[in-house]
Amino acid sequence: MCMTSSSVHAPPFGSRIISRSKGNSPGNGKAIIILANQWLKPWAILLDHFMVKNHHLGIFLSTILFACTDCGAVTIGLAGSSEFGEAGNVIRRLVNEWANKTGNQVEYVSKPNSYSAAFAEFLVDWTAHTPDIDVYSIDTSWQGTAAPYAIDLTKFFRAEELEVHFPQVIKNNTVDGKLVSIPTSVDVGLLYYRTDLLKKYGFSHPPETWDELTEMAQVIQAGERAAGDPDFYGYLWQGKDESLTVNVMEWIFSYGGGSVIEPDGQVSINNPKAIDALNRARQWLGTISPVATLSYAEEECRNTFQDGHSAFMRNWPYVYSLADKPESRISGKFSVIELPKGGDPGTHAGSLGGWSLMVSKDSRHPEVAADFVKYFSSVEVEKQVALELCGMPSRPALYQDQDILNKYPWFAKLPALFDHAVARPSSQLGAKYNRLSYLVSHQIDLFLRHSESAEETVHRIEAGTKKLMATK
Repeated sequence: MCMTSSSVHAPPFGSRIISRSKGNSPGNGKAIIILANQWLKPWAILLDHFMVKNHHLGIFLSTILFACTDCGAVTIGLAGSSEFGEAGNVIRRLVNEWANKTGNQVEYVSKPNSYSAAFAEFLVDWTAHTPDIDVYSIDTSWQGTAAPYAIDLTKFFRAEELEVHFPQVIKNNTVDGKLVSIPTSVDVGLLYYRTDLLKKYGFSHPPETWDELTEMAQVIQAGERAAGDPDFYGYLWQGKDESLTVNVMEWIFSYGGGSVIEPDGQVSINNPKAIDALNRARQWLGTISPVATLSYAEEECRNTFQDGHSAFMRNWPYVYSLADKPESRISGKFSVIELPKGGDPGTHAGSLGGWSLMVSKDSRHPEVAADFVKYFSSVEVEKQVALELCGMPSRPALYQDQDILNKYPWFAKLPALFDHAVARPSSQLGAKYNRLSYLVSHQIDLFLRHSESAEETVHRIEAGTKKLMATK
């Protein structure tokens, strides 16, 4: 925006100051200034006066003004935040609120929808020491990889500010004593089920075990197909890339088969209970679950379930608010519960997920970036995200918030699920976790396609995992 001696208009907060001069004589000297803060307006008018009356003094003053404003209002880069749809609208509004309060500006850098593609893109940025991205939104399982490229956020957060978050998430986000990131939301795998269809087919409660789910899904699927829906399936789950790895870990843990790598570093996947879990899952593919499941991520499952073509679905909490919209075919006809357990000796187990914000070591403005992280992990923002997007807060106290419970009564039972949530072994492997995820998803994909037995599959995963652990 141009400024002359007759008019000065300040743009919204967040713009930077840019100062240029044209010519060397007082008669044609002009300052072109983009203002960052409203308080600079009178000073800009005075500066323009000096540019006309005394060119050299004007240049001197403009340099001081530029330096002061650059310290007070900066632009930071944010990578990985939602940019599109309803989530994008909410996040942008909250970002703008922070910008208006602080006078700073945020530039978005979108990430690919694919988990593995986003991880790879971030890793390229980190190893290239990209200075234009100050804040990254990173997954629960990326903490070990991100640690060398992150600022230790204990410099900016007091102990009492961290104690209000779920302790297991803060522990997950701490690598070798460094607090890599601050959680803004958490996730846990849930079972969605059609309440109307359970009632229609005479079931009084949702499945407690995987065996019960299999039997109920078969009955409902047969009935709905006979009633005229040939595309109806009993159970939907994710069979693609990292999403498959997450499901596999839930199956194995629910049968009592461990976590692939235990907290003490022991590789535990090669055991009879893990084999039982995998064999049960293979029975679903092509029967109660579509063969195309191996190409399904979360959204493919949600769309099918939301269109009314499935009785059960494994997914994350975000689905609830979308599936319950008035225009949804299943609005008011479904509920959620913890995932089934693998029989009497098993346990209910949903994978631990969620997103956190880290500040890059290459940030030009770490203090401003940390302030942004503090704002987005605040109780006010997490409450808004919960109410508007059904996001799970990282603060236990919000699960007792009456406004949230009035809208989502089932939130009250979610904190208990964290007690036995399945943590992916990213802290044990650090930067090599992505290789483990590929190993697991690739070998399980072959197994589900009947290329290998369950015994061969766990043996291959065990051998590959031990190699990764030996060279980490």
